[in-house]
Amino acid sequence: MDDSRQTQAKRLNSLLAENEIQNKVVVYRHWPEVIQMELTSRCNGQCVMCRHYYEWNDCGKDIDESAMDKLEALLPWCRLVLINGYGEPMLSGQFLRCMELLKTYHAKAMMTTNLSVLPEEAFEYLSVFESINVSCNGAEKEDYERIHRGLHFEKFDSNLGKLMHMCGDVVSLSCVAMAETVTRMDDLLLFAYRHGVRSVRFGRLGVNRMIRNDEQDLLRYPQAAAYYFSKAEKLAAQLGIALAYPGYYPGAVDCRQCEREIDELAGLRFRYDADHQREIWEEFLQYHSKNVYENREPAPKNDGPVSCKGICDWVAKGLYIDVNGRYFPCCESKCVCYGDDWNSDAAQSLRGEFYAGKLPSFCRNCPFIINNELQLLRCERIADENRIDL
Repeated sequence: MDDSRQTQAKRLNSLLAENEIQNKVVVYRHWPEVIQMELTSRCNGQCVMCRHYYEWNDCGKDIDESAMDKLEALLPWCRLVLINGYGEPMLSGQFLRCMELLKTYHAKAMMTTNLSVLPEEAFEYLSVFESINVSCNGAEKEDYERIHRGLHFEKFDSNLGKLMHMCGDVVSLSCVAMAETVTRMDDLLLFAYRHGVRSVRFGRLGVNRMIRNDEQDLLRYPQAAAYYFSKAEKLAAQLGIALAYPGYYPGAVDCRQCEREIDELAGLRFRYDADHQREIWEEFLQYHSKNVYENREPAPKNDGPVSCKGICDWVAKGLYIDVNGRYFPCCESKCVCYGDDWNSDAAQSLRGEFYAGKLPSFCRNCPFIINNELQLLRCERIADENRIDL
C-alpha cells in the first residue's frame, strides 16, 4: 500500500470510528487507531516500585513472531503504537522489527524506557517516535541507583545526552509520585533542565502487596504532597518545563497538617538493601510456585456506584496486545480478555456497559478517569444522594 492510500485508510478508519461511537455501536467495523504492544516482559532493572524488584525476570519473556504478525495486520488502519508494557522495550528481540513495521505503515510510536540501553541500530528509527518517556526517579547517582536497582546512573546519564542530541523535542521525564521522590522534585526538574528536557510527568504509585510500599503512597500525605507539587510548579514555570502530576490533591494547604506530614515523611526509612530484596523475592517464589499469587493491586477503595456518560477512549479506539499476543482493552484491564478477537463477546459486553451508563468496576481507580483526562468519557460518583465529580 503506497503512502497516499495508507493515509486515506487511516483517515477513513478514524471517521468510521467517530460514527460508530456516536451511534453507540458495540460490534465495530472500524479497527483500533491506537495499539499498545508489550514487546517484552523482561527488564534489566529492579526498581523498588515495580514487580521486577522481586520477580527478577522469573516470569519474563519476549513477544513472539505470531503476535507481531497480528500487529502488522492491524497497522494499515492504526495511527499510533505504544511500544511498552511491563518490560524494557529496547531489550526485546522484536524491537527493530517493530520499528521497521511502524516505518513501513507510517504509524507513529510512543515509548516508555529506562534508557539503560540505546542500541545504535535504533537511531535510524527515532523519527518514528512522537514521544519518548524516560523513567527517572533520581537526579544523582546515589538516589538514582537506590531506586533503580541494577541500573547505573552514568550509563543512563550518557544515553539521555545522546537521545536529547538526536530527538530532544520528543523526550520527557517520567517519574513516580511517591514519598521517595516528592521531596526531591526540584532536583529532578533541575536535572531535566540541564539536559534540555522540557516536559516532566509524575504518575501515581502502584501500591504493591509484595513490596509493602503503602507508606510510599502520597495519598497518605495529601497536604505535604500538595505543598511540594505547588512548590515544583513554580520552579517548573521558571525553567520553562511543562509539569504534570496526579490531580487529586487539595488546592489549599492546611499548614499545621502539612507540617505534621512533612515530619512524617522525613522520618520514613525504607529498606532497599540486597538482603531485603532477596527476602521479598523468596516470598514471591513460594506464592508463585503454589499458583496462589496474582500480580494485581488491591481492589480500589473507591468502590461506590459510579455513573458515566460516553465510553472510554481506549475501549472505543484502542487495543492492548500483551506479550502472549492476547487482546485486552488496556494495560490495566487484565480481567477483561478479548482473546484475539476485536469484536469478541467480552469486547461487546464491555462497550455495552459503558453505553448503559455503568462504569466497569476495574476502571474506578484509573488515573485518567480520576483526572478527567479522557475525551470521550465523563463520570460521576454517587454518594448518598449527592453526585460528586471524580
